[in-house]
Amino acid sequence: MSYELTDDFSTEDMMRLIDVSVESQLKGSRCQLLLIGKPGTGKTDLVNQYKAWKFEHGSKALGIEHPKVGVRVTILAQHSATDFGVPSPDYKNGTLDFLVPNEALGLASGDEENDINIIFWDELPNALGDTLSAWQSLAQGREIRGRKVAPNCVYISAGNRPEDKSGARPLPRSILEGRVTSIPMGVSISRLIEFTERSGWDQRIINVLKWSSDVGNNLIDKPDADPNSRVNPSCRGLETLNNYIQEGVEDYMLDVLGPGAIGLSTWAEIRAFFRLDGDLTTMDEILSDPYTANVPGTHNPENGPSGQYAVISNCANFLRKIQDNEEHLHTEVAESIAKYLDRGEFHDEMTLFGLKLCDSANKDFCKNGVWSEMTVKHAGLSIGTGGN
Repeated sequence: MSYELTDDFSTEDMMRLIDVSVESQLKGSRCQLLLIGKPGTGKTDLVNQYKAWKFEHGSKALGIEHPKVGVRVTILAQHSATDFGVPSPDYKNGTLDFLVPNEALGLASGDEENDINIIFWDELPNALGDTLSAWQSLAQGREIRGRKVAPNCVYISAGNRPEDKSGARPLPRSILEGRVTSIPMGVSISRLIEFTERSGWDQRIINVLKWSSDVGNNLIDKPDADPNSRVNPSCRGLETLNNYIQEGVEDYMLDVLGPGAIGLSTWAEIRAFFRLDGDLTTMDEILSDPYTANVPGTHNPENGPSGQYAVISNCANFLRKIQDNEEHLHTEVAESIAKYLDRGEFHDEMTLFGLKLCDSANKDFCKNGVWSEMTVKHAGLSIGTGGN
């Protein structure tokens, strides 16, 4: 659903990156990927997306124009995994054999129908030591207990980071250094928006994603702000919320389901946006024409105080992001924000609050002609030092 490497790393690039690993393994190499990142970022979805992509792009290693690809997801829990085999006593010979299931080798029933079989080892950092040892035998030696992996079987692994507090532990260096190539997975808000629009999500959720990303405030890529919340926001949780909404769940029921899907404070923020949706102004609109950009409350007075506070906060966050990134604040940008905040639709108190908040957010905000004019116009504005 959503991933992030660099801003210019496209979905097509990600498919090709996975394909390099798959094609190399089909040729006999050990170029395996480990998709690593916080829960709910769409790691499994990405592999399933590759399945369709591969059918369209063919396999040079196999010489097949439209290969049929099978994907089997195997979750490695924090206990001995039967996916790698179970001990079986041989009473006649007095030995203990180790039965390896065909599913781990690409030899299960139905696998013969596929040109390529991908075994997706999920939650690899959650696995116990003996499971990781077995995994290494398959990953590097392409066999375990004398049983060889099918030639058309390839492996991709995934998991969370220890800091995600999802049961993951640091992987040993013997795995990270040489046995896998780690690919960082994160939340790309622009690609998530593309996904939601393409998938026909509820428009209000799409709008809140666009609003929050307007200043880099990614609602689903940070821990929930409420310490009492037992859930942190994620792409997967947001998708669950969207499913409830599209099922027509009533608002009072969403107040119970929402916090359990994406966290207490995140749901509160989204719910507040739903109420103001359509009355909020984006930064693009403000910078494009500060004199015509909508001021919340103009059309619906009930939205005035909370809507204006939200827009002002967005302006300050936008300026703070510029300063945090050590970027130059262009004079025309600062003047556009100042002109917008000085609109008559804002109460004087709200204008002064906005100017002070923006001044605190970026030390260069006050260094323009519009600011100088406003220090005279608003006698209560006594903070011309910038950032104080």
